[in-house]
Amino acid sequence: QLQRTAVNALLMLAATGLDQCHLLCALIKEKGRNTNPDPAADQRVAQRQQAFAKAKLQDKFALLESEYAIINELEDALFSLAAALRVLANGGQVPHDDISPDGTLVLDFKMVRDVEEDGKTQPKLVDVSRTFRPGEALELTDEELIGLNITVAKFLDNLFRAGDAYGTGALGGKDA
Repeated sequence: QLQRTAVNALLMLAATGLDQCHLLCALIKEKGRNTNPDPAADQRVAQRQQAFAKAKLQDKFALLESEYAIINELEDALFSLAAALRVLANGGQVPHDDISPDGTLVLDFKMVRDVEEDGKTQPKLVDVSRTFRPGEALELTDEELIGLNITVAKFLDNLFRAGDAYGTGALGGKDA
């Protein structure tokens, strides 16, 4: 139950970030630098935002990419997190069905590990995967839960940097 709550909270945080990034980009696209009241433009932004908020996760990513050229390298990690939530919501045992072609559930996440570089040990963000086989219980260690938190934080960082880049390009640069 606790793991399901934690994974759900992380997905909700990521979804909120997606929604907010979309809202910002929609405002920039619709209104640009215009700060004058424009009820018609505000209505169009609100309609776009409502449709985006109701969209499935995959459709949100597709829309951000097609409308605003926003791509996030951690998109697949969020999809695996969503699959993990479905498993946890249905008893926590990996089913023998359609999670992946071979039936496994692979969680991809980021973790901080000590890595030796130039004779010095430095903390680095590294990619980690954990595979759960059909019939296996999906149980995450505390370290893996922390890794999922780091992954969502990195996802949001990438997302908002991409949103910033979109805004900078659409509005003509930081100094314009």
